[in-house]
Parts: sequence; structure tokens; C-alpha cells
Amino acid sequence: MNILLINPVEGYLVGFINYIKKNYTNIKVDQFVAVRFLKKRFYSKKNLIVQLFFNLLYFFYSFIMCRKKKFDFILLNGWGVAFSYLLLMKVFPFIKPKRDIIIVYFYLHKFADKRLIQQILKYLLDQEGVILHVQSKYEKYFYSEVVKIRSAIIFYYPYCQDYTPTNEKYGKWKDYIFAGGYTNRDYECLFKAAKDIQHDFIVICSELNKTPIPSKRIKVLRNLKFEAFNGYLKNSKIVIISLKNEVGSSGQMVALSAMSLKKPIIYADAGCISDYFIPNVSGIPYHRGNVADLTDKINYLLSNPHKRTELGNMAFKKFQESFHIKNYYKFLCGIFFEKEYSNSTNK
Repeated sequence: MNILLINPVEGYLVGFINYIKKNYTNIKVDQFVAVRFLKKRFYSKKNLIVQLFFNLLYFFYSFIMCRKKKFDFILLNGWGVAFSYLLLMKVFPFIKPKRDIIIVYFYLHKFADKRLIQQILKYLLDQEGVILHVQSKYEKYFYSEVVKIRSAIIFYYPYCQDYTPTNEKYGKWKDYIFAGGYTNRDYECLFKAAKDIQHDFIVICSELNKTPIPSKRIKVLRNLKFEAFNGYLKNSKIVIISLKNEVGSSGQMVALSAMSLKKPIIYADAGCISDYFIPNVSGIPYHRGNVADLTDKINYLLSNPHKRTELGNMAFKKFQESFHIKNYYKFLCGIFFEKEYSNSTNK
């Protein structure tokens, strides 16, 4: 069996490739890397359109003009390569693989709310032989009922990741509550809650998160490297995942990192993150946007060290059982050997 992985960046999904090599001698994986010239992590809309256009040209040259090999499966990693390749496939259907195209890590966030984007999604995704993997039950509902995709297969399987590497020098010997991340964060709610809590907070976010800081107890750090981010995460007393809107995917990376580090977690009751917890067992939910509820949950954990330890241990157990990256690799490989698919699949 021959599989082509189309990556936006060299080295993405290298763990998956190594997993296949170790466990499946009958699968061969080739890797193809798309055009990559934008260096900033957060791109403007104009730059993203330029990126898609150059990917389209590059794919046209590589797959229409040069590449002759036929693959059993093509794995598209991310919306940047997926949009360009699927559009090309609409015009030149002979570049379809023998069996299916699988799309993973397809994050659109707020863009997916726009009617024009939904029409484009239906045009590109609603094809026989396309499998879209989503990482929340809300996403499965969105693509099935809002975008109304009927021909493609939509699989739900939760986001998974490896154990989190840390540099413990960051935040060591300090006593603080941690929150972090950029996408879909409700720092306004968190900061209002923190203002009435007699404890220090460290928040790591992007320069694009513009929420005013109302208290000297809140220290905001911006655009830190992952080793620093994870170091502060590891040394924190409590982790808060404060989300603003119900979207397909946001907060999972921080949540799983905190779970792998045995952190007690308070999380917004948005489906994209609450799917990963057993309420009040592996994490404590609060009502999204409700300052009073978040304040109460923080004060409760601050006054209950035994509950913090219990939550951290159960979160770590849940991470090992359900959300370690090997579970996801096994799930993907299972698709390659399935004879039939069903839109009702809800793993």
C-alpha cells in the first residue's frame, strides 16, 4: 500500500511516519511539502490567500505536469494544502488516489462562520472518496448539518498528542494560576474573575490578544517559545482554559499538555474542550462567559489541595488511556484497512 503525505511544513507528522514504519511493513509513505515562505505564525488574510495561490501553482506543476505515480491514499495535512489540492482535483480528477483522500488538522475557527466559506467548503469537500477527520463533536455536526456535506465521510476522533516536553526553569519557585493560548480565548472573563481573587496569575498569549489587564496580580507574557510556555504550565498550581465561542477546535493542545503534566484544570463548558473531560473528575467545568461561576471554581480549588491532586491524577490517567498520540496513529492506520465507511461513525 502506497500513501502520500502532503505537508505544509517539513517534519509535520513525522511521528506518524515512524509509527507506520515500526508497525506496518506493508505500508510505504512518501512525503511532499507544499510551498512555505511566510514566516510569521499569525498571517493576514491577504498572505493566506497568496499562500493558497502558490500552493495551487506548485501542486499543478508537481502533480499535473511531473508526477505520474498513483497512490492508494493521499493524506492532506491542514486546510492550506487541502483547499489547494481539492480545487485542483475538481479540475483534474485523474489526480485522485486509487482509494481515498484523508484530510487531517483542518482548522478554520471563526472563518467557518462565513456563508461564503461554507459554500466553498461544500464545493471542495463534498466529493466521493474524501474523508474528513474532525476533532470535536461540534465539528462533526457543523460539517454534516450546517455545511450539509453528504458525499464525503466525516470521522470524529479526539485530538491527541505526545507527552509535553518542558523546561522547568520557567516559573520555578513561584505560586500562580496559569492560562495560555491565542485562539478563541476569553481573557476578558478570566481577568474579571482574577481581579477578585487573592492569588497571582500568569497568562501567556499573543500580541493579538488585546484585553486590558485590570490587576497587578495578573502577569501577561506574549509570544513565548514552546519550552517557556510549557515550563510555566508545568510549574503552575491550577490551569484555566477560558474559551469564548463554541467553535470546532480550540484549547485542546493546552488541555492535553496540562493533563499530561498532572495539572488540575478548570475549563469552559464549550463542546470543543468539554469532550476531553469527565466533569468534576478529570477537570472542573464552568459556564462559558460567567465570571461569578469561574471565580467560585477557582476559589474552590485554591482552598482544596486534595481535590487539586485528585483532579491532576485523573487527568493524567485519562490522557494516557485516550489522548496519547499513539491512539491517533492507530486510528489513522485503521482507516487504511477499512473496507467500508459510514457517515454515522462516531468514535
